[in-house]
Order: sequence, then C-alpha cells, then structure tokens
Amino acid sequence: ILHHCLVNSNEELQSIVAHTAAATPNLLATCTSLLVHPFIGVHASKIETILIRLGLCHNTVGLALFDSILRQSSGHSDLGFVHSYLGKIHGAASPYTVEILYRLGTTQDDNTQYRVEALLKWLHDCSQWIQPGTSSSSDHSRMMFNTLSSPSPEHVHCVAAILWYSMELPV
Repeated sequence: ILHHCLVNSNEELQSIVAHTAAATPNLLATCTSLLVHPFIGVHASKIETILIRLGLCHNTVGLALFDSILRQSSGHSDLGFVHSYLGKIHGAASPYTVEILYRLGTTQDDNTQYRVEALLKWLHDCSQWIQPGTSSSSDHSRMMFNTLSSPSPEHVHCVAAILWYSMELPV
C-alpha cells in the first residue's frame, strides 16, 4: 500500500505520505533488513523504491537510511543480539542497498551535499578503524570495529562511483 501511495498519487500526496511514513519507528531498518532476506523476490524493487522516496523526502531520513545500510545498528533486540545483517548478506552488499546508496548520492536536490558528506564520513570512519592501534575493548567499540573494519567492497565502490559522478556537479 505504501509503495502504491508513493508512486501512483500526485506529488503533494506523495510528499505527505513520505513524511508520515518516515516518522514510523523502525521502518527504515525493517525495510533495509527485508531487502537482504533471501525470499524477498518480486517485492524487493518495491521496497527499494519506498526507501529511495523516503530517503529523498527529508535530509534526516536520508542520512538515517545511510546509517541503516552502512553502519551496524546500535540497538539490541529482546534476545540481546545486534542485527548485524542489516544492509549486508554475509559481508557483501545487497544489489538493492547499492542502488539505494547510488540513487540517494546522485540525486541533485538541496540535501545532496549532506548525503555526500555522510558517505565521505563513513569512508573516513572505516579508514580510521582499519589503522593499527584504533581498537578498544568496550562492547560498543567492538561492534563498531566489526562494522567499519570490513566495509562491503560493493558499498565502497558505490561511494566511489557517486564521488566520480558528483565531480562535475555543484555538490
């Protein structure tokens, strides 16, 4: 239903629906995790479209979507484990998450600069964790190390493609 409302309605209604849906708790993380589910099938392109529309509706939503895809969730479930599968399938990126990153990174609007800066910050954070002597013994540091020390090659390549695309644009 959300996909239908975001695609098959007038622009004003799409904006209202996108802003309302974006305020739904855990929607971005849930949709992102669905994209890497092995049995998502024909619904993946619809979820991808939903996430792109939501990511473009407001700057904070787009940045939260980047975090949901690129950085490990800091939340724990009731069972006490971290959802480390968000955005990745066994260490590799989902083609859908790569497309979302690319579309959000290359779409020119008032928030493009902030999205590209967030991608650059992610690359910087990954490089900092790879350098020797940056590890720590805290649980949060270990979780961040596991996420940032082994970024998906597909995600890194996607960020490089965004930077290349943006080279001649007013970002």
